[in-house]
Amino acid sequence: LLVPALYFIRDYIFSFLALALTAGFSVAVVIPQVKQRAHQSRLRKEGKLIPGLVLNDYRLIRKLGEGGAGSVFLCDKPEESRDVLYAVKFLLEGTGDEAAFQQECKTCRDLRHPGIVALLDWGQGLGFHYIVFDFVEGKTLDEVEEPSVKDVCAWSLEVVSALNYAHKKKVVHRDIKPA
Repeated sequence: LLVPALYFIRDYIFSFLALALTAGFSVAVVIPQVKQRAHQSRLRKEGKLIPGLVLNDYRLIRKLGEGGAGSVFLCDKPEESRDVLYAVKFLLEGTGDEAAFQQECKTCRDLRHPGIVALLDWGQGLGFHYIVFDFVEGKTLDEVEEPSVKDVCAWSLEVVSALNYAHKKKVVHRDIKPA
């Protein structure tokens, strides 16, 4: 009785191992992915953007700010081998038509100036139009304690230089404010 059982185990051991590995893979990888997709689908239906959400290639890390046209999130690309951060602006509905959005992105994509953050990508996902920029680490004007006149003049010259460059490229910003 023992010998036939050993032959049975020998003949089917690889099938049992394959079945066990498949089950383990499903529990460890597939089930969490299915739950994540269901959660994202629910958020999309509710129109919510929260950290951890993945939009196309970009994973939302934290909200950086909010304005009249939408919200900006710090994002990364989980599939990238290098640690690069992006600032992704999600536009509110009704902020313009599709053709104007596409044209504005194509125009801004070609702007290259030290005082202008590079536009890297744009698209639509989860019901939102989004624009991807390089993330520039630094302080906001509110976080700077008593800037000197020299600092304010230097920053003003940088802004004027960037605006001058953009205007030469036939681009008008339309939303300049001290923020």
